Amino acid sequence: MAITASKPAINIREKLAELDQPQGIKGTEVLRADTADEARNAIGARGRKNLIINGGFDVWQRGTSGTTPSSGYGQYDSADRWASYYNGTALSKQSSTINGSLSNSLKAIWSYVNIFLYTKVENGSSIINGKEVTLSFYAKSSTSSRLRVRFRFFDSAAETNSVTHDIETDSSNLLNTVWTKYSYTTTATDSLVNTTRDLAVLFDIVAGSSGDDIEIAQVQLELGNQATEFEHRSYGEELALCQRYYQRHASNTSSYPIGGHGYIYAATKVAIGKDLVTSMRGVPAIYMGDLVIRGGNTAGINSNSAITSIGTINSALDNSSITFTATCGSATLEVGQLATVCNALSNDGDYIAFDAEL
Repeated sequence: MAITASKPAINIREKLAELDQPQGIKGTEVLRADTADEARNAIGARGRKNLIINGGFDVWQRGTSGTTPSSGYGQYDSADRWASYYNGTALSKQSSTINGSLSNSLKAIWSYVNIFLYTKVENGSSIINGKEVTLSFYAKSSTSSRLRVRFRFFDSAAETNSVTHDIETDSSNLLNTVWTKYSYTTTATDSLVNTTRDLAVLFDIVAGSSGDDIEIAQVQLELGNQATEFEHRSYGEELALCQRYYQRHASNTSSYPIGGHGYIYAATKVAIGKDLVTSMRGVPAIYMGDLVIRGGNTAGINSNSAITSIGTINSALDNSSITFTATCGSATLEVGQLATVCNALSNDGDYIAFDAEL
């Protein structure tokens, strides 16, 4: 049996003309894009995509090296927004060429128990719960350590009511001795989700031993199922994001008023007010090194009395400024006079820091 098929005639000239129909400047750019990043740039989708603060390890207010003093959460001892859990972990800033560009990284060396690094995303539970997200980073190890990667949801600014989501648990996942990019797309569910619970991104070693090390760089967590190019923010922007959680004030000039101003209300007591460089997450704890009270003597003597402790701390409603009391070691101050908090020496060891970390 013969079968005959027919199709309507096609006007080739008309079809060719349709190829020249204008798509607009941005439309043409999108159509020509080869990567997701190029498409984002074309349509102007430049909202901040990386949920990780200081994922490029550019900000180190506490110093470029440190050792975790004890085991437990809340041990922020080196790169801003990054903490280490286990006692004795040696942390340091490194610089390497990664994918053709010079980049900072965080290196951790196992001393006693394990390596366990993490960073927290404030209110991260409600941001990613039930959504597809992609975590990407570069990593390497001189000792071929086995890397494990997990999410863990916590109550706000605490480590209670945790819900863990495993991402990479394969004990055979040996890191290379050269920089290698890793990316994982997953959908994490927090069974206790609310608008205040935080997300912790955890990196640790499986079945390792003392002396093992890991180094990580360009850590990025973004919504969606693609690992796009790492988002490089300016140092000023990254620093401002970090200062919501930690601020450190010091000076290379001695007797400089770094810690605020106030008045003397008792022989060894001073009430101080201090404006912060940005609003902090909550009322901060205060840490200091070798600070003194200067001023406060009507006889023309520039009094200098070392601060021995910090007392009651209060803050503005938006945590943009704080007040606190300072106790001095000697009763040389004159009640009712003005005074200021200064550094005793011109080095970074004489500082005042405000800590509102998660």
